[in-house]
Amino acid sequence: IFVISCVMFRDLRYIERYWALLCCLAVPTCIITALEFREEHILWVAHIPAILRVPDPSVQLILTPSFRPGIHVYRAKGTFTSPLMMAEYLSLLTPLFLHFGMSRINLLLRVAAFAMLPAMFITIRMTDARLGVAGMFASVLFAWGAGLMLPEWDDAMRGRLLRLVGALLLLAGIGWAATTERGIITYREAMSRHGGQLVDLGASALPQA
Repeated sequence: IFVISCVMFRDLRYIERYWALLCCLAVPTCIITALEFREEHILWVAHIPAILRVPDPSVQLILTPSFRPGIHVYRAKGTFTSPLMMAEYLSLLTPLFLHFGMSRINLLLRVAAFAMLPAMFITIRMTDARLGVAGMFASVLFAWGAGLMLPEWDDAMRGRLLRLVGALLLLAGIGWAATTERGIITYREAMSRHGGQLVDLGASALPQA
């Protein structure tokens, strides 16, 4: 996939098409997360066919509702394995929406791109992930800084910058997937050492004799 991506993204048109695809996928992701936050559980957990159910404890943990200990606030995770990953994903999309909002595309699409920014911020707040909020603000600052420099660059320099950003996004995705897989492996190792599934007792749990 990495080699194919490097060949495809040599053409700037494919880079923007890929960015547009990511932005389009963010719309149903935010809708699903909002519905999940209202119901306070994974929407499809009770509708998984028996043939597709996986008895692995790590999968069961992913499907278990997440709450912030102490304040009992539900943490939506959407289609991701954890609320933090969901928040990081949306925060990384912030510069892409800013790019399309400030580009020369159709006015309606530009308005829709800017309208998605507060929608994504609200969705990130539904995950209750502080790092996601910080990442979104950092993305805005990065896009603002790049916007100040871009007008002074020629088309060739802009093309190099787009290729560099595309490569960095691809590497970030690979690192993200590796970190997720490592977290699952660590959970399994901890579970095997303790001889059972790890259980979060929550804020209302009391010490037992």
